[in-house]
Amino acid sequence: MRKPILVLIAVVLFLLLALDRVGLMIAEQQIAKRVKTAQNLQSSPDVSIKGFPFLTQVISGHYAQMDVTVRDVTRNGLTVDRLQVSAHGVIVPLGQVISGKVKEVSVDRAEATVSIGFANLNKYIARHVPGGVLTVSGAGDKLKLTGTLPFPPGIAMSVETRIDVSSNSLTLRPASVDTALSMIPGGQALRAVVEQFFTVKLPISQLPFGISLKQATVVNDAIVIAASATGLTFRNPSG
Repeated sequence: MRKPILVLIAVVLFLLLALDRVGLMIAEQQIAKRVKTAQNLQSSPDVSIKGFPFLTQVISGHYAQMDVTVRDVTRNGLTVDRLQVSAHGVIVPLGQVISGKVKEVSVDRAEATVSIGFANLNKYIARHVPGGVLTVSGAGDKLKLTGTLPFPPGIAMSVETRIDVSSNSLTLRPASVDTALSMIPGGQALRAVVEQFFTVKLPISQLPFGISLKQATVVNDAIVIAASATGLTFRNPSG
């Protein structure tokens, strides 16, 4: 008698596990569709709901953590290579998941990482910064701007750049222009002009999850920005 019971238990556990995984897949697909629609994305994001078992979460409608990855998001002419979001306290009603019609997704809080490659930064500068003559490059964890000064003697130079962060934009500013000014006769009188030339503002607003930018660093060939958001709800624009 013991063996048939063990087999039955194994079959039941297998079916529960299969149901758990299928339910997880359906929920991830439905949430991805809602985020895509609510945030006007060109393609569906990758959604991964954490925690096991999953069915206890879907029944309650509360999800401890949901990771979302969005690639190639363009806002205000600037393309973000990758946006990775870890959302906590996600609420999706069970009935909406079962019906396949998720009307809204509520999120308590979220941490995010925004990555913008130098290639997309340089495309933005070429198209949107007056003159479009600056280029961004890296040296380890440092950022450099290179360009030719737009006045005689037209000297080409690079300056190390710091990154100032606001909630919805980055501003690249020269850390120092003293070396550049030393190459120009009477250069000190042109300090303000040179500093302005090497200053670039990058608008990064209306990103998925309404995230707020916090801190930026340079990693390899990209600017990586830590960000966060709180109290969010994604609703179907059509109701």
